[in-house]
Amino acid sequence: ARQVLIAGYSYGSVIGAAAAAEIPQCIGYAVFGPPLDCAGPLYFFNAPKLKKRAAESAGRPKLLVVGTKDEFCRQVSFAAF
Repeated sequence: ARQVLIAGYSYGSVIGAAAAAEIPQCIGYAVFGPPLDCAGPLYFFNAPKLKKRAAESAGRPKLLVVGTKDEFCRQVSFAAF
């Protein structure tokens, strides 16, 4: 494919955001309900590395969505992401 748009929900949202930095054909990504408040054990304590990779995709268009009462991602955690 010449262009790829990545979308991920819950567990896959952080994985997808990190992958966006690694895939040159990626033109943007969407993150839905990232489980940031329980990311440590969920990603086998690899969450800081995945979040760093996601940050490396800066400059690409992105859509970030989280519920206001999401029990796995507080608004404060989402804002820091």
